[in-house]
Amino acid sequence: MEVTVLLGALVFIALASYFFGEKPSSKKPSTRSPKVGKGQYGAKLSTVKRATRNGTKTKTDHREVLGSTEIDDDGLATFTISVGQQEESSRNRNPGRWIPPGEEIEVAGHTTKDGNFYFGGRLSATNQFGSEASLIDETLKVEKATCRESDQSLGYWPKYNRLSPRCRGAYLDWLSSTRDDPNTPIGYVFLYFYGLERRIVVDSVESNQVGDEDFKGIAQEIRRLLDVYGKNPAFRNYAFRLLEWMKLLRPKQVSISSNEVSEHNLRLLFSIHAGKLVAAGQLIPPQMAYVWLNFTDFIPKTPARRCRSDFKKLFSKLYCDQFADGLKIKPNKTFVQPSYRPASGSLSHTTLDDTRVPDPTALKSVANKLIKVAEQASEKLDSYSRYLGKEGNSRDDIEAVLLLPEEISDSSNSDLLSSFSDWSERVIADNKGLVSFQELWAQLSDTPAEKVNKKEVEVLQGVLDRTGFGIAPDPRFHHAKPQPTGNVVLFSGGHKQLEEPSDTFNEVGMALRLGAMVAKIDDHVHEAEVSVLENLINNRPGLTEPAKASLHAYLTWRLSSPQNTASLKKQIENLSQDGKHGISKILVSVALADGRISPDEIRQMEKLYTSLGLDKALVSSDIHGLTTARAPESPAAFTSPKAVGFELNASVLALHESETKDVQSILGSIFTESDEEESTVTEPESAKEDLPVDDDHGLDPAHRKLFEKLITQEKWSRTELESMCNGLGLMVDGALETINDWSFEVLDEPVLEDDGDIYVMLDVAEDIEQTVKE
Repeated sequence: MEVTVLLGALVFIALASYFFGEKPSSKKPSTRSPKVGKGQYGAKLSTVKRATRNGTKTKTDHREVLGSTEIDDDGLATFTISVGQQEESSRNRNPGRWIPPGEEIEVAGHTTKDGNFYFGGRLSATNQFGSEASLIDETLKVEKATCRESDQSLGYWPKYNRLSPRCRGAYLDWLSSTRDDPNTPIGYVFLYFYGLERRIVVDSVESNQVGDEDFKGIAQEIRRLLDVYGKNPAFRNYAFRLLEWMKLLRPKQVSISSNEVSEHNLRLLFSIHAGKLVAAGQLIPPQMAYVWLNFTDFIPKTPARRCRSDFKKLFSKLYCDQFADGLKIKPNKTFVQPSYRPASGSLSHTTLDDTRVPDPTALKSVANKLIKVAEQASEKLDSYSRYLGKEGNSRDDIEAVLLLPEEISDSSNSDLLSSFSDWSERVIADNKGLVSFQELWAQLSDTPAEKVNKKEVEVLQGVLDRTGFGIAPDPRFHHAKPQPTGNVVLFSGGHKQLEEPSDTFNEVGMALRLGAMVAKIDDHVHEAEVSVLENLINNRPGLTEPAKASLHAYLTWRLSSPQNTASLKKQIENLSQDGKHGISKILVSVALADGRISPDEIRQMEKLYTSLGLDKALVSSDIHGLTTARAPESPAAFTSPKAVGFELNASVLALHESETKDVQSILGSIFTESDEEESTVTEPESAKEDLPVDDDHGLDPAHRKLFEKLITQEKWSRTELESMCNGLGLMVDGALETINDWSFEVLDEPVLEDDGDIYVMLDVAEDIEQTVKE
């Protein structure tokens, strides 16, 4: 029994030794290290032995790279873990040498003139771990294979003398080709790269081993490999690290852009550049601060990753807002310690000492400031990023343009905004800003707007605010919204500087509305009438220039659009007699602005009085009272439009002195409470004395009944809605629009959605009912 156990133990030890042990070499391993050389800073190069994962010299625990260039969702390469092969012993005593491009070499039937590899039987690893990984020993067995074949002998740190004969054949097949088959297992590319790496890390620091042209040629070859195999994250990382080291050793022979420093986290080059700026007392510019983020603890959230270019712009803008021309950093006492960790398992870790360049990237205080700016930028981009994350959405969509933070959103950053801005300037110059709504909407969308609801209004307001223009009517200031079939007026400057309309703004706005009704009463707007109304804006104290621009646009829109008196009637009917008298004075004053009033105009004024809920019998007495109270000394003066216009503007429309204070308050109140529905227009000349009064805050009885029925459930079929509308004498589409417009006026959002079936926003309906009760 004991003998059996002993034999079993011996067999186990033998197997373990075979698979995991190091096979003795026929030659004592060389301990030769690279000669000491100098880098860019005249510092000595030193080497450090590569430690294995187990802390020993074992060569068998390797990971195989099967050549896949696919990248998982996490951005990391996929590796297969496998046990590597032992080094195959060789009796080849020829010293390994570098084969330069142009020298023809044949191995096992494979011929190449492209060089850039080591060839021979003896070339020690610099870390004492056997021989050079990339050394091609022509005496080792080779089997015929294509460059796309591989097996488990192609480990994570591949070595030529560990490859199976078939893998050697595959590698030589690739080496004798143009070396650009993208389907080649990446392990072969790494094996070739190891030779280039040794040539730079070891040979280039020895006297006259690598000339500048050869050095530059190797850099170009690494670039070529990156073009073909750069999609593999591991190879891309090691290749750029070697280019970085080469740039440090011979700056004039290698070129690396600042974008590459940022994209590939080349901390060594960045630290040296930043250190030189700090040592010279210079500021850190925003572009450099952005790259610095890569070397902090900042973890980019989705907005920073999905909207990379926008994040960079916004970070730079916020950085400049906080630090003006840049941060000024006091030089620290921690110096840059350049070091290079090779990709090859047979090369040592190399360091470059005594740079005497401060390393500001080690300063936590600076890193924290940059992280704070980055987090602010990420937060501001969140809504924009979420929109782009939805399937079918594009950064060219108008909704996306408006979600982009204002700090980086202007006409120059968007073709759409730039085009809209140019078009708006032409409309203002050529037609004083007057344009149809559909023509305006066509600048933003290929689809005509059948309705103008909350969404359309918000889009329009957003574009106008971003481009520096305004529009009349603007629901936020003029208490009326554009209509699909109507006109609008554009003006420069816009409403961005107006937080909200002042009492004075509202008072003048109401006076303009009433005045426009009178000015259009005879189908001809007289210049004197327009002058009176314009002077009301220009001469009124308390109005800022942006407010005046808005009111002038509003006046132009009122004078060029049909008038709606229905929404004013209820407010005027509730006024006191003094309030009604104040309103009538304004109406008569504008009517008399041209110096005369005909019997026909008097009849039209009577209809207007009726439509506004005023007693039409008062028209004549109001005219008489005003003309006698303000009568000029000379009868001839009364016939002068200019004289009368000035007199009336100064005495009535300017609304000054104590006798008009109550009227001012009344005008402002009516203006803010009379958000009219412009789709149902009533010209003054066709007004009827028995004009119906809305029963429920602007919603007539038929539509109110329909609304009360609809809010009893969340969803209705179109057939059900048609049945209800037929019973009330309503058209389906018109009823939906009327109720939604009413909802918009009451609560600033629609209550119904037409998606084939009709959906009722019950929460909105509940808020409407509560608002109406209040």
